[in-house]
Amino acid sequence: MPTITFERQEIEIDNNGHLINFSEWSRMLAVYMADEDGFMKLGNDKRHWSVLELLRDLYKKGMLPDSDGEILFLIMKGTGLSVATLHRIFKGLSILRLLKWAGLPAISLCSGGVCRVPSALV
Repeated sequence: MPTITFERQEIEIDNNGHLINFSEWSRMLAVYMADEDGFMKLGNDKRHWSVLELLRDLYKKGMLPDSDGEILFLIMKGTGLSVATLHRIFKGLSILRLLKWAGLPAISLCSGGVCRVPSALV
C-alpha cells in the first residue's frame, strides 16, 4: 500500500492519493495534499473548509452520493455557494480532488448510489 510522510508519520493512501484511514485527516494534512496537487491556497478562504467539512459530515452520515453532479448539488445546497464561486475559490472544480482533500475515498470506490461510512466510524 502506498504511503505519504506527513509530520514524521507514514500515512496510508490508495493508488490515487486518497486516505485509507478517515480518522487520520486534519486540516494541515489537507493543505499538504492540496500543495502536492499544485493548489497552494487551500485554507486561505474559510469557504474551503466549509466545503471539505460538509463532505466529511455527509460521508460520516452515510449520505454522500456517488455521482459528481449529486455531490456538487449537495455542496451548493449545504454551503450556499454557486458553481461559479466554487470554480473561482478552488481554481477549477474537481470533485475528486475535493474528496481527496477531505480525506474521503474516490467516488469510484462507492457503490449502490451512496458512499458508505466505514464500520470503524459507526
